[in-house]
Order: sequence, then C-alpha cells, then structure tokens
Amino acid sequence: MRADRLIALALLVQSRGRLTGQEIASRLEVSVRTVYRDLDALSAAGIPVVAESGRGGGITLPDGYRVDLTALNQDEARALFLGTSPGSVGPLDALGVGPVLDAALRKLSAALPTTTRHAAERARQRLLVDPADWWEAPPPAPPALRAVAEAVWREQRLRFTYARWGPGAEAAGVAGKSAQRLVDPYALVVKHGAWYLIAAPVQHSPPGMPKQPTDEGPPEAPAPERPAVFRISRMRDVALTDEPSVRVAGFDLVAFWAEACVEFRATRPKLAARVRATPEVARRLARIFAGGAPLPEPDDDGRCTLAVDLQTEDIACHELLGHGPQVEVLEPASLRDRLAANLRAAAALYG
Repeated sequence: MRADRLIALALLVQSRGRLTGQEIASRLEVSVRTVYRDLDALSAAGIPVVAESGRGGGITLPDGYRVDLTALNQDEARALFLGTSPGSVGPLDALGVGPVLDAALRKLSAALPTTTRHAAERARQRLLVDPADWWEAPPPAPPALRAVAEAVWREQRLRFTYARWGPGAEAAGVAGKSAQRLVDPYALVVKHGAWYLIAAPVQHSPPGMPKQPTDEGPPEAPAPERPAVFRISRMRDVALTDEPSVRVAGFDLVAFWAEACVEFRATRPKLAARVRATPEVARRLARIFAGGAPLPEPDDDGRCTLAVDLQTEDIACHELLGHGPQVEVLEPASLRDRLAANLRAAAALYG
C-alpha cells in the first residue's frame, strides 16, 4: 500500500542520512520513478525532503529534522509504555498479542525523538503489571477463544452451541441445557481471567420467508437483536458462517459493558443475612458482600454486626466456614442450620 511505503521511505531516509534514488528503490523493491513520485507526495505533505543531484548527492532531510509520525509528548509516551515490559504476562497473551505488541512498541520507540524515547524506556523499567494470582495459575484460555476472536476481527456471523447455567450450577461445574445460537459478534471482553463475547443474537427468519435467493433478489437479512453477553467457556461447536455480521450504528463498548455490569449485579441471586464478626473479617465481608459499607462500632466483645448480601447459601457456606469462630450468622435461621450441619459433619469426620 502506498501509505505504508511513504512511511517506510521517510523513516529510511531519516535513519540512513543520505541515500540515492536507486538505493531507496532497491530497499523498497520499487522503481526509481516510483521513489521520486513518493518524494513529491512527501513534500506535498509537509515533510522537507531534499534531493541533491550530482556527485555526492542524494536524498536527505534537513539536519535535526525528525519525521514525527506519532506526535507523542513525554507524558503520552510514558503512559503508553507503562506496564508493557517485554515478556510480561497478561490475558491478551491468549490471543497471541504479546509478541506483536512488543514488536510494535519497539518500532514506535525507534521513531520517537531521543528525549521522548528515554521517557518511554524509563517508564517500562519502573512499572510492571502482573495480573497473575500468587497461588493460583491463570485460568486456561477457552478452546473457542481464537475462533470467536477471528469472527470479531473479520466481522462474520458466528454459530455455536451455548450451555445455559442455572443458579449455583457453574460453581458446581454442572452444565444446564444447551441451545443453538447465531449471532453478530461485536467485541471481546476479559474480566478477572474470564472471556466474554458481546454479540447480538440474530432473529430467525419469519415463517414463509425464502431462505434462498428468488427472482426478486436475495431475501432481507434478519435484523440483529439487542447485544447480549456470552461467556466463551460455555460455547461449543463454534463455526464462522459466510454471512457478514451486522453492527448497530453508534454501539459504544465501554458504555454497554458498564451497563451490563450494573444489570448483572441487580439481577444476581440475593440472600440477605445479618452476621457478627471480628473487625478483620467484617471488613472483608463488607467489601465483598456489602458494597464497601463502613463498619458499625464494635460491641462489648469487639465484634461488628452488619447486613450483607451473600447471594446464595452455597456461596455463604464457602465464604463463611473458612473463617471459623471469627464470624457468626444471626439471620436467616436456615443458613445458621446449614452451617451448623456442615460443622457437625466436619467434627464427626475428624473425630
């Protein structure tokens, strides 16, 4: 493409200092005539290339002139390079982006002015973002991730089988009923190691609509529905179709995800409970199950009583039993009974 060639020509002259038209043509694998046409285009774009004829002549840039392809100042370069140390791990490695990102940043660094490049390198050596947990290995990438990503990049409709999950089923690792889906893929989201596809389910053709082109032309494609969130680990038999995807104009990924997170929190199961715990445990429970609400004053025994939303009894048992006598459930009675039964079973197991 000519735009890529113009950029390559400008950087080549900048890095080599002085080159003849023939030398540039050989390096870029084009004709000398094409080189001079490209030089005219660069001049028209405001890049002051100088072509000197005769012995010792050649194509140069004025002393001290740098081709500013990035227009980054030091603060912008520092922000761009923060946390991108070579070899750093992250969820995007599952897409094979890591080596490509390293190569892109090296090229960008080489094109920056000296002072800006030094600021970028200082940033890379002063902050490393490592999202891996200390004790747990990062979750493996879903088998369907690469195929789903390809559908997003190529803007092709995607067909797959999706496993529905009921309350508590995912924690138990038991899949629910499956359904066939045809969607218009919009975007990928990774949250805490879990990958999601944002996609609009495609409406099925109404009864009587022809599925093949007729003498009147091809049938209209069904309009996409409102975008939804699909967890990629639940997707099976993923296949790209030959149909291009349809994207609603004006879709904003950041705004959609923020709204989806609010909706998820509002619709998840609720189990209102009242607990009494030591301040350390109470702070943890308040952060996770009470939206970070401030702790009440401790009672005479140094414990705090607070209201929490434990979502389900399964989650409550998993969270609370590990704290032993540091936490006591006051309400509801059904949860107290279940915790007591678990404790009696554990006591019997250990004699």
